[in-house]
Amino acid sequence: MSGQVSSHPYYPLDAHVKDYAPNATSILRLLATSSIAASVLLGGTLALVSFLRPRLSKADRFAILWFVLSGTIHCFFEGYFIIRHDHMASAQDFLGQLWKEYALSDSRYMTSDTLVLCLETMTVLIWGPLCFFVAYLILDQHSLRHPLQLIVCMSHLYGDTLYYATSLYDHYVHGRSYCRPEAYYFWIYYFLMNFIWIVIPFCKFQHLGVEAKTRSFRSQITFLRVSRQFPMPSTLCSECLQKKRLDNARHCRTDGLPVEAYDYSWILIRSEYGWM
Repeated sequence: MSGQVSSHPYYPLDAHVKDYAPNATSILRLLATSSIAASVLLGGTLALVSFLRPRLSKADRFAILWFVLSGTIHCFFEGYFIIRHDHMASAQDFLGQLWKEYALSDSRYMTSDTLVLCLETMTVLIWGPLCFFVAYLILDQHSLRHPLQLIVCMSHLYGDTLYYATSLYDHYVHGRSYCRPEAYYFWIYYFLMNFIWIVIPFCKFQHLGVEAKTRSFRSQITFLRVSRQFPMPSTLCSECLQKKRLDNARHCRTDGLPVEAYDYSWILIRSEYGWM
């Protein structure tokens, strides 16, 4: 009956799960459909990236795929949860059945838990769209891609850590478990499926750190090489300094070097430091 607690497979057994109805689709079919959808998404994204930016590095291609996949999961899969969280237990559509299967490892998704609902809402409204934006910035090779990647990666690390900590605290301190006793629900559903959003952001932190050091070293070497090959203009007028007209060496030339030398030196410096 509507509004009453139904018999359900979720833990703890006294969890208030309204109007539970078993899934009409088998777990194998749900997983197969999800895998096909993810493959189409990633394959289509990779094809588009290869067409638009054929010389993009493998690391940047992987980063784009990762942020597109994360953004899709955040905005659509988790977005479904924040819209339907009050009626999840009776859902028979594809996303609803996926959530009911996953909730066997964390029943908080069936009971509209306050912490989970707030975390998911922030993820859907902020981090999901930001993932898509970061993917675009990487494709465009925009300088903002570096700090925004750090922000998104930090949000994933923080959110996952809080998600793990609150559940495990209830389990070990209060003796209240949200996961069924079968080991694969804990290790595959709860642990592994979420741990990916700790491992990859952590690896991205390391990669961005190494890349930043490399860019800094390369910029310094380029600056020294150019300054020795072509002495810089002895002065820049106040107009050029204020407007950052660094490519306008012809306007400020005072020491008699060919205009081409100034143009070449400034182009190199601008390309290394990102002054566009």
